[in-house]
Amino acid sequence: MEELAAEIMEKHILHWNCRGFTDLPEELKTAGHQLQEIYLKWNCLVSLPSWITNFKNLTNLYLQYNQIENLPDELSQVSKLKVLDVSNNKIQVLPRGIGCLSHLTHLLASDNTLKFIRCEFQMLKLLQVLDLRNNSLQNLPEDILECQALEEIALDNNNLTMLPDNIVYLPLLENLSVCGNNLLYLPLQPFMSNPTFTFENNFNLNYISLWLGQQISFNNTREFNDNAWNLLGAQGCFDRESVPIMRHADIIVKEETSNIPLTLPLSLKNITTGPNNQPLVPSLLELALRVSYNLGHHQFIEKEESHCGSITYRLKRCIFNNPDYKSLPLVLQHRLKVGPVGLCYCCQGPVFTYGIIWVILKDYYCESSAVRQLSNVLSIAVFCSVLCSVSYSNWERQSDIQWKLEPRKLTWFCEKRQKN
Repeated sequence: MEELAAEIMEKHILHWNCRGFTDLPEELKTAGHQLQEIYLKWNCLVSLPSWITNFKNLTNLYLQYNQIENLPDELSQVSKLKVLDVSNNKIQVLPRGIGCLSHLTHLLASDNTLKFIRCEFQMLKLLQVLDLRNNSLQNLPEDILECQALEEIALDNNNLTMLPDNIVYLPLLENLSVCGNNLLYLPLQPFMSNPTFTFENNFNLNYISLWLGQQISFNNTREFNDNAWNLLGAQGCFDRESVPIMRHADIIVKEETSNIPLTLPLSLKNITTGPNNQPLVPSLLELALRVSYNLGHHQFIEKEESHCGSITYRLKRCIFNNPDYKSLPLVLQHRLKVGPVGLCYCCQGPVFTYGIIWVILKDYYCESSAVRQLSNVLSIAVFCSVLCSVSYSNWERQSDIQWKLEPRKLTWFCEKRQKN
């Protein structure tokens, strides 16, 4: 035991991998105050002690390949921690205490049994890498937007059915991977940061927005200028024949031999049609959200064109007047904080709970080789009003760029849906 204590006291970086520990040695409690990095990979730890708070100088903690089931709330008091790696354990819940680690830059928790994320992200302003692959997560909290420094998010092989609408606002995001989930839809808006976005093997995914599809294609084919999207990274998606009919589909697209169900973002509550297929007018809630949001934000889609003529779209958002929504009802405060689910494809006005949907068939391919096997994918555009829908339709008929889309529109009708 004295040898362990002497070994600890002489070091700032402690490598105790593959030691067979089932508990942290008590010597760490009294002699480990100066430690900055601790490596405990490939041990048999089942928990961490409450005295982990003694590590006041610890910046890096590596606990991969143990048997840990729970992380203590006291972990929040290891205030200098920058890298926490708990991959390949048996953790079911990320505790609230992790959300207090304001210096954390890397949170690595892949290959656990995570079902919930209880920690809040408001204080994780410096977080750059979030790796939650190979878990059982069903959702990602909307306050992920508080992590403005995020560069990489890995969520492969979970049970996610949707992504937060506001994930598109992360300004520094470079890589987002959500392969092997149960996603029903992707964000309707393009990303601000134009990241590499991969979403293979989401078998329930059967459509993509026009703006997002164009952005992804541009990232994959900067030398080409053709009418087919390159959705490399979308293998295992958009197979309309294999997608089961979902009970709560929002739109049913009619094809010659089948009806295809589309599920739209949850916040789009009013997409039903009135008599004679005339869209209903926006609700007072929708109008209030649009006016309030425009008082504090200017959000728009910027068109970019490469030297070879390829076109992409990037989301831009300017916040001004320091908007304070505290005097508004809670339902408005929440929606304004999260932001609109989309922007009108014509006037680029914000859309929160009401939209007119166009469904268009778009050619795409997934191969990186010169030989391309074309398929087609349902693509949607959202409009804020009948006027914008009609205006865009008139413009589309006269456009050299969009004319090929006109004969490929599909007829569709809305399922009547009630949302809370």
